[in-house]
Amino acid sequence: MNSSSPSIASDSVSEKSGSCWPVILRGGIGFAVVGMAAFSVWALAGKWFHAKSGEAGLFVACLLVFLGASGCVLHRLVRGPRSFFRFYSIFVPAFVAYAVLWCVAWFTLGFGKGEWTASLAGSIAFVAMTALRFGNYRGLAVACVVFFCLHSAGYFLGSEFMRWMKGSGGQLGWGLIYGFGFGAGMGYVFYTFQRPGN
Repeated sequence: MNSSSPSIASDSVSEKSGSCWPVILRGGIGFAVVGMAAFSVWALAGKWFHAKSGEAGLFVACLLVFLGASGCVLHRLVRGPRSFFRFYSIFVPAFVAYAVLWCVAWFTLGFGKGEWTASLAGSIAFVAMTALRFGNYRGLAVACVVFFCLHSAGYFLGSEFMRWMKGSGGQLGWGLIYGFGFGAGMGYVFYTFQRPGN
């Protein structure tokens, strides 16, 4: 950690980190709820958004749900005082960077190759921006790999579930599974950049 510059993690590094698994589980369960809420926009109002504002409008609506709901559920991933506001100061720029790169890759390359490219680029952007906001880059490469693997597992398993389930139930299930993978990865990332001595 760079001690010469203000760090969002500076008031929490003295806390005992314990095992990473409870943090991973908290992130996974919490973001699974958020994922279902965001994907419910697609499941319940997708036709309306496509008619009024197209695919881009639907993406923006889902993004706003992700941003608005995440802090309410997951702000405890940030240790120390004022965790709610500090969570948003970390998560919002990280998730926006992730979402922008995801959309660029997906709209440019489409399904398949575009999804894998989006997952990789979006994962690196999310982890790198989170490291920047915490002021801590130790463990960055490992965090990128872990986040990419968990995020991709959630996204693609969720996609397969939707193909099997179909309809709004499949869409909500995709949100649940995607959210768990993303949130588990986020839990690991937040744990890594707040770990004492890291």
